[in-house]
Amino acid sequence: MIRKKFLTALELQAEVDSWSDEDESGGYADEINIIIAPPEKVDAVSDTEELDDNIQITTDVERFPQEVAGSFEVEYIYNDGNKNLVKIADDGLNLQPSTSKAAQETRKVIESQNPKWSHRQNYEFGKEPFDNTASSHKELYEKIGSMSPLQLWNCFIDDEVLMLVVDSTNEYAAQNNDPEFVTTMDEVKSFLGILYITGYHTLPNIPAYWSNRESLGCEYIKRSMSRDRFKQIKKYIHVCDNQNLRPSDKFAKVSPLNDTLNKKFMQFGVFSHNLSIDEQMIAYYGRHSCKMFIKSKPIRFGYKYWCLTSDDGYCYQFIPYAGAATKFSNDYSLGENVVLQLLSHLERPENHNVTFDNFFTSYKLMRRLSCNGYFATGTVRDNRTNYAPLVCINDMKKRSRGSSDFVFDSNNKVLVTRWNDNSVVTIMSNFLKHEPLRHVKRYDRKGKKMITVPQPLLIHEYNHRMGGVDLFDNAMNNYRIKIRGKKWYWPLLTNAFDAAMVNAWKLKVFCAKYEKSKPMNQFDFRVEVAEALVTDVRTCKRRITNRDGGQRTDGLNHIVETLDRRARCRQCGIKTQFGCKKCNALLHPKKCFSDYHNAVEPDAKK
Repeated sequence: MIRKKFLTALELQAEVDSWSDEDESGGYADEINIIIAPPEKVDAVSDTEELDDNIQITTDVERFPQEVAGSFEVEYIYNDGNKNLVKIADDGLNLQPSTSKAAQETRKVIESQNPKWSHRQNYEFGKEPFDNTASSHKELYEKIGSMSPLQLWNCFIDDEVLMLVVDSTNEYAAQNNDPEFVTTMDEVKSFLGILYITGYHTLPNIPAYWSNRESLGCEYIKRSMSRDRFKQIKKYIHVCDNQNLRPSDKFAKVSPLNDTLNKKFMQFGVFSHNLSIDEQMIAYYGRHSCKMFIKSKPIRFGYKYWCLTSDDGYCYQFIPYAGAATKFSNDYSLGENVVLQLLSHLERPENHNVTFDNFFTSYKLMRRLSCNGYFATGTVRDNRTNYAPLVCINDMKKRSRGSSDFVFDSNNKVLVTRWNDNSVVTIMSNFLKHEPLRHVKRYDRKGKKMITVPQPLLIHEYNHRMGGVDLFDNAMNNYRIKIRGKKWYWPLLTNAFDAAMVNAWKLKVFCAKYEKSKPMNQFDFRVEVAEALVTDVRTCKRRITNRDGGQRTDGLNHIVETLDRRARCRQCGIKTQFGCKKCNALLHPKKCFSDYHNAVEPDAKK
């Protein structure tokens, strides 16, 4: 909204002298423009001006020209919160407020935009988040309580995801002049199972998993797939159509998989009351325009993802960050846009509270979240508090440990607290209070003993609710897929499959907590899923027919001998130079020899 006044020099000086933070005439305006208007009747206007257009608003009388042919046109610009300006022309000095209902609502919005800070103890937020975890957890347990680890994994990597991989991989192989290459869903499952095994069974390179040396190799992997077939699938694996990539999307190679998994992660709804937002780094040391460098992170080089997780580490959404190429609203900073985009997936904001760090937090964001019904808490940098009248950081450092100061914005219901601990921290919330104070233990270097330090309530709650992304990232890194690739998108593919595994394990842990039983650790969970995936393919890989007239099961004169050739074992498919003299079949001398002659086919093994 824009309001105008036409004033003489003396009237303008008097107007400026009367302005204050509580004044309705100019104190609440987001911007004030002063324009020198020409006289009403003049014969000609000069092309040159001897006056400065950029007149500063000040109480210094000498800065205002006292003799002007005409008057000053003063514009008061108010922002209505949606970046839409409504022009209202006022005649002369007649600025009586309109009595219409629409004008009153507009005035309320305008007044609520400007903070009204106070140090009063009896402040009230008016609204608090509603915790409905009891009902949402009950509904979730009824859906997944009886599921096995493999079934939980299949909730995310289901037939839709597998068909995306199969179709895209076969199409990419055909585009690269290899039309004979055709993979199937069972083979992709086996491929993923091998990738998961490498997370906890780490060897330095791919051929080592198929090595015949006793100190190397993995028999389970050998029986599942040949080394050359694994390399061939890895060479062609894709999750997109290369003919229809979006030029504006730098992550177009993995976007179909990421978008599909984001939907799968949200299939049970947002069942957590406490949520956290933070960044995740995926290690990558090659060349790509989206590779980031963050000096203070454990993983300094790699791709950056923004994640929305529960406080215990279940990931609901993740968004890749492409740097300056990422298109966000110009009305907000990068961190603010990330928070708004991630929280847009919440159907019921009143059932959750979200926590984030000072990269995202600002007074402007907190005010926007309050208007949209979100409850949020976050540490904040000193230049993003909208000039909250707190004790300055340097003075706070001089105070005793545990000292704090707070102010409350009664217009927008935002609390800002500054607390002195090992260092000074500033935190902002739109629903958590400063009191009652909690007490935490700290080590006093001077006294060389533990002391008790008072801690504001919102900082105590922030420490307990923040860190969900770190838990998720830690679970990923514990058993992350170790197979490396030369394609820039390979780390993003393996990260997506690892995220599905971690989320499946988090659901298993949730079921155990709901039953009040001991939760399954991630290692055992991954082993069970990986072995099930590899076994599924091994059971349908090779079938032995009774092509020798049944003599292999007669139990007569079956002798192991060393042959002069080396070929694949008829039972397991791995090369050997031993075989049965009577059946003329290459077989390993122990288990394969016994299984073959007892008519135990691969699909009967468990």
